[in-house]
Amino acid sequence: MCLNGLQAAAVHHIKNKGGRYIQIPHDPKPINNFFYPESFPMIYPTLLLYGLGGFENHLCPEPLLIKKHVKHLFNLADHYFQEHYLFLFIALNILQQ
Repeated sequence: MCLNGLQAAAVHHIKNKGGRYIQIPHDPKPINNFFYPESFPMIYPTLLLYGLGGFENHLCPEPLLIKKHVKHLFNLADHYFQEHYLFLFIALNILQQ
């Protein structure tokens, strides 16, 4: 659904159904920002296909440091990671923490 459709649905909910707010469900347990290996495949499904290839993946036989993983992704021949408008900033932010 496009943004206009979401806005129209929100206005319809408020006007016709007497709703004062729109409830967005979420998990009662928040995500740990410092260790959540599944977050990158969920954030970048076009870069990390099939939900594989995130940082600190425990399916790998040998542990791989995040710094080496980022360097590998930026050195790939296809340039998807290098040219992505947001991946560069997020990866470098994680490295600075």
